[in-house]
Amino acid sequence: MSASKSPAPLLAYFTAFFYILFSLIPDSHSMMVAWSWVFVWQVGLFCPLLWFLVQLWDNRRLYLLGNGFDQGLIAILISLGISTLGAEFPQQARWQAWACLGFIAALYPISRWLNSVTGRYRLFLGQGYLSLAFVAFSLALWLSRTFLPEIERLRDLGVDGAVQQFDFSLLELRNWAPLGHQNYVAGYLILCLPTLLGLAILHRDWRRWLWLTGG
Repeated sequence: MSASKSPAPLLAYFTAFFYILFSLIPDSHSMMVAWSWVFVWQVGLFCPLLWFLVQLWDNRRLYLLGNGFDQGLIAILISLGISTLGAEFPQQARWQAWACLGFIAALYPISRWLNSVTGRYRLFLGQGYLSLAFVAFSLALWLSRTFLPEIERLRDLGVDGAVQQFDFSLLELRNWAPLGHQNYVAGYLILCLPTLLGLAILHRDWRRWLWLTGG
């Protein structure tokens, strides 16, 4: 199969689309296990696996990650199989194993991009813009659905200085958007920080201020 006719680039775009979709769609952590969104999620996880298989077919060989990563992934796959077979809730276990399999499959075609300077830059830049979108969307949803309604509720109760009385110690008032859980959002944003800082160091034009603002 020639490179020009290979569906691998299209599958790469589909993989990126589903990654962006479930990073930004509100309450994605619960939607991905509820019908009918669970079907969309499973299709999204099938894309990187199909992308991996198509690249394997095109190249007629498997390009390993090296440095012991491949052996580690084999150990993970074996442990997934064992834990899924003995799981108390087999259906949920299969869902989680399928998700892990999709992520593992994506590592190999993505690693090919990381071998080139242009590929690394584009991947790094794309994740940076997604991080900015996540930050903006997260703040917009939290302000509109949590912060402002709570301020309005406190004012209706006659609380003086409603903004100052906003209680961040309450879990339900912390930023849940858009992933649907405060801990997931906090973890994702922490992982965004190195990307935003790295892009701020890399760029010396107006984009430096964009990345620093995101950070």
